[in-house]
Parts: sequence; structure tokens; C-alpha cells
Amino acid sequence: MTKPMSKIELCIYYAFIFLILYEWLVPIMELTNTGYIQYFMLFILLSIACTLLQLPMPIAALLKVMYILWFITLTHGGVHLLHIDGMRFLASEALYNAKQLIHLDVAAVTNSVRTILFFVLLWMLMYLIHYWITVRYSLFYFVVMTIFFLASLDTFSDYDGQWAIAKVLLYGLVLTGMLVVKRIIATHDLHVPASYMVLYTIPVFALVATAGYGAYMMPKAPPTWPDPIPFVKSVATGEKSVSKVGYDEDDSTLGGSFESDDTLVFTAQTSEKRYWRIDSRDTYTSKGWTQSYAEPTTKYVNANAYVGTMYNAENVDDVTITMETDDPYVLSPYGTLLYDYDEQFIVQERIESGYRESLYVSDWTTSPMDSYRLQVDEPSYSLEALRQTDMEKYESLGAEFDRYLQLPDTLPQRVRDLAHDITDIVPTAYEKARAIETYFKLNGYTYSTIGVAIPTETEDYVDQFLFETKVGYCDNFSTSMVVLMRSLGIPARWVKGFVTGDAIDNTTYEITNNEAHSWVEVYLVGIGWVPFEPTIGFSGTLDVAYDVEAQDDALDEQLPEQTPQSPEQPQVPEQEKSSATSTTASAAAIWNVVKWIGLVLVAVLLIGAAILYKRRNRWLPAYYVKQSHKQPQNWTTFEKNYKNLLKQFEANGYVRGKHETLAAYAKRIDEALQSTEMRTLTSAYECYLYGNSAQEANFAYLQECWEYLINRTSG
Repeated sequence: MTKPMSKIELCIYYAFIFLILYEWLVPIMELTNTGYIQYFMLFILLSIACTLLQLPMPIAALLKVMYILWFITLTHGGVHLLHIDGMRFLASEALYNAKQLIHLDVAAVTNSVRTILFFVLLWMLMYLIHYWITVRYSLFYFVVMTIFFLASLDTFSDYDGQWAIAKVLLYGLVLTGMLVVKRIIATHDLHVPASYMVLYTIPVFALVATAGYGAYMMPKAPPTWPDPIPFVKSVATGEKSVSKVGYDEDDSTLGGSFESDDTLVFTAQTSEKRYWRIDSRDTYTSKGWTQSYAEPTTKYVNANAYVGTMYNAENVDDVTITMETDDPYVLSPYGTLLYDYDEQFIVQERIESGYRESLYVSDWTTSPMDSYRLQVDEPSYSLEALRQTDMEKYESLGAEFDRYLQLPDTLPQRVRDLAHDITDIVPTAYEKARAIETYFKLNGYTYSTIGVAIPTETEDYVDQFLFETKVGYCDNFSTSMVVLMRSLGIPARWVKGFVTGDAIDNTTYEITNNEAHSWVEVYLVGIGWVPFEPTIGFSGTLDVAYDVEAQDDALDEQLPEQTPQSPEQPQVPEQEKSSATSTTASAAAIWNVVKWIGLVLVAVLLIGAAILYKRRNRWLPAYYVKQSHKQPQNWTTFEKNYKNLLKQFEANGYVRGKHETLAAYAKRIDEALQSTEMRTLTSAYECYLYGNSAQEANFAYLQECWEYLINRTSG
């Protein structure tokens, strides 16, 4: 049974209601250009006064109706209600709007009707609020809906509701806490004096005030994920806000998700897998890439004229490109020696970026060639020369490399610091490039084309990826490597083109828009521009041949393992021993008995823990299996299970060698156990680790293989 509230209590509750409704009305007035918020707030005060004074319903209704009519005549008619012109205005408005409503022409009604409907809404809202306060002792849903309403307006309109939401949340928490105390008192039929009610609500005020102040003073991280509203608006308007994959010359704004596009761009007849280079960028703007020059320097690449140095005639590959789109660019795979194309065309090259395009000779306009042939000799690099790329050589570089060292002044210092943290252990420029190239594979970065963040106006594209999201695609990885290399004083540039494509047969590849890609070229003194591939899941060396096969393994041994360092743990001082003496001999005896019992229990627990630890190989597998059954079957669970399996094998004597790969380790275990399950699990784990974690897998079969092996470790 509910008890009537005192007028003092209702005044306090309605004071908070008034403040919440004010924040509720402000955006409505702003977005609709209605104005007169003070009159609407006055109507709310009138409704509260009628409730507190407990006026009879007819009298309260009459007062509210008179107020509404007075407001209508004043704001829409410009006259007073009690004047004859006010009466005429109301009569004309009533007749006109009644006629429109009879004919169901709702759009033709005047603003007077809309204003009356809004007042009726406030009237009903105040009735519901009074019911929630006096009967239900709860305004939780009203506060939640108000926050949702303000958040929606803040998201979908120009209204800034940041502080309004914060204030409504604080008002709502205080009001909810007070009503909870009131509901407890009413439920248990307690008789609590008013002074005690104030005492009980003090902790509510203190807690909300402390939490609010703490939230205000704490640092706020900027939003990590892209604003979803452009996508929602694009669905409503039919416009696309998600980029479509493919080659594009405008890279001034990077970030965001993109759609796949399997449109065929060109077909290549070649004996080798290749990266199809198109051009490069030199100026990083903190949001994307531009060029440092207004007009490029151009030259012509004549047909059947060598554009490179013949390395080894026996290795030359004749490549045929057949274009399926109207794109005018001409591909430049690494090691291109000459072009063979129709004499009706000429190839023009932009020297600064390496971009080549075809022109129609008759009118010298850009025009795509249907097909052309290339002679390509894949370049090879001497490991000895790569290891002689000392950093001292970069001190005497010419001014022509300045644009490949450019970085924006707004680049956060922690990006530069990270570059040095990654590479300080290795001395040469090549080894530093390899260290950065492999850094992303070892430190929890993920390749994904969906859910990729877009930096805000104050954020840096690279800084956001390196330290905040760690999720992205080729543009994120390649741009980050270029910036990190430049932070070390090593020239680097951002390169665009296409990757290998799908093999139709041994010599035919189809390249679609899905194969559009970006990577990195680093200038190594004495060698030239060398390509690097930092993107997870793509070829690490762009099929560059080295003169020593074991080069990669030798270098990997020198690279630092990039794992976050845990902070030093402060030493905990020993607690001071108390020297309290007992007052009686019996108390001392009791304490001695309790002490010895405690020591015995501790000893038993320690011995039991030691036995359990010693025999952990027998009970841990069952525990792991039981825990696995409680978790969903996905890549996260699979990764956790696989790591637990590795621990179990090592505990059983199958220790993995320092330089032994997972594949070799799995093969050794399967040979020892006469099984194939370890290789199956390892293959799936490597695909997950270096590929796309969103790929599908037969988790039921993987779980079966894992349980078989984990149970074998307990025997």
C-alpha cells in the first residue's frame, strides 16, 4: 500500500523533474526554431503547482486550458486572450482547422494546432510523472528515455547534447536514489521522520557528486571507431558512404571500411607472380597522402626502347597485359626493361612518382591501350650489400630526398619514439626496415577491411592505428611503415598498385579491383629503392630474390621481439610486527593453540598445492576441456586452447626448439604420437594468426582434434 507523500518531498522531486524537462525542451526549441521556452517552462510550473496544491481536476484543467489559449493568441495572433480580437482570432483558427481536419488535409492545419498538441503532450507527461513518483516510486525509465532522446538528437542533428546528457544523468541518479529510499520505507511500512529522510539521502548526493566530479576530471579518449551516422544517412538517401576497393588517385583522406569489388581490371600472361606497381606518393598529411609538386615532370617511354638495365637475359620474362577497363595507367612491375605497344599510342611517365599512362598520338589525349607487352627481369639484391647500408651514409644524401623524409609537424612524439624502440637494436638501414616490416606481425595487429577507424580532426591516421585501434588494411600498415622509416631519417615512399591476382593457369592471372594494394619502398644507399611489405597476410618480400637462402632466418634471429614490457613492481614493505602482550596466561595459551592450528593448516595447504602442481599434467587437461565446453567455438577460444596445448606438451618434455617453427614442432609431435592432429591444429592456427580472423573454419573438428591431443598429455 502506497502512502501519500508530503508536499516538501514532492517539491524536492519536482525540482529535479523541472531541471530534467528543461534539458528536454532546449533541443526541441533550438531545432524547430520555436522559441518561447520560458512559456513552456511556465506551463510545467503551473502543472506542478496544481498538483502540489491538490486543486480539483476541473479547476486544474480549466487553468491549463486558459493558459494554452492565452499563449496561442499571444504568440500566433499577436493579441490578448481577453480582448475581442483574441476571441475572433481563436474562432477563425478553430473554424479553419476544423474544416481542414474534416477533409483530412492534415498538412494544411496551422501552427496553432501543432502548438496545442505539444501542450497536450506536456500535460500528459506531467500526469505520468506524478503517477511514477507517487505510486511507482521510480523514474528510471523516464530518465533513460530522456538520455536516449538527447543522445539521438546529438547524433543525428547539429544539437550538441554533451552537457545536457551529463546533467540529466546526474539529476536522474540523485532522483532515482531518493525514490529507492522512499520505496524501501513504503514497502516495509516504516515510520521515518523527515530529518531521517534527509540523513538517508545524503550518501546519494555524496556518491553522485563524487562520481560526477571524478568523471569530469578523468582524461577522455577520443572516439576510436568511425562515425556510423554517415552510413545510416547513406542508407536513407541511397548514397554510398563506404568506399569501394580499387585504384584511386585521390588518397588525401584514408581510413574507414570498404566494399569488395570483383570487377576484372586486367589479365596478365606471366610466368611469375608479381606486384603490379602504378605510382607512389611522397607527402603525408596526417590524414592521407598527396604530392609535394603541383605539376609533375614528364618524359616519354618509347616502344621497344629499354627503360631499365638488362640484369640477366636468361631470366627475362615476356609479360602480356590485357586491359578490361578504360583505365589509362600503364603497369610497371619491378624489373621492367621495355614496353612493346601499338604505334598509335605513346607512354608518358611522371618522373617524380613513376606513374605511366598511355596517350593517343593523333590528338595527344589520355586514352587506354587494350593490351601491351613487357619484358621484365625480376631484380635481385646482394645480402652482403644489404648489410652494408650503414646509417652514416644517410647523412650525405642530397636535397632530392627531402620530400621522402617529410613528416607533418603535428605527428605525435610517441610515433617517433616507437620507431626507435623497434629498431635501436639493429644497426643498418635494411635491418631497421625489416624490423619495422615484421613488427606488425608480432604485436597483435589485425588485418580487416570492415570496422576500420577514421581519424577525427585532431587525430593522426598513423598514431590512431599504431596505438589505439591496431585494426586496418594495407593503407594502415604501409602508411605506418613509411612514417616510422622517415622518423629514423631513412627515405621512404608510399606505393600503390595491384597484387598478384588469381591464377587461371600456370601463366595466366586475373586481377580484379579486390587486388588493389599499397606497400612501401625504402631507399637503401648504394642499392636504390627496395620494396617492403608490412601488411599482415601478404608476401613479405614481394618475390624479391636474395643471394643467400637463409637470409630471412638469420635476420629474424637479430630482430628484437616486440612485446610490451611490464612496469616494475614496487617492493611491498614488510608489515610491522605487533608486540601486544596478553593479560592472562589462559589467553596466551589459547593464542598458542590457535597459532599452531593455523601453521598446520598453512602447511597442509602448501603441501596440497605442491602435490597439485607436481601432478598438474594429470588434472589440467580435464580442466581445460571443461572450460572449453563452456565457451563459444570461435577463433578466440581456439587460440586459447592451442596455447594451452603447447604448454602441456612442453610440460611433458616436448620442448620446442629456440628457432624451431610451429610447423616443424607440430610435425615432430605427430611423429612421436603417431598422429596428424597437431599439424591440423597448427595449420589452422597459422592461418588465423597471419590471415583474416573472420574466415570460416570447422571449429567442431578442430575441437575434436584438440581434445584428443590434450587428453594424450594427461597419460
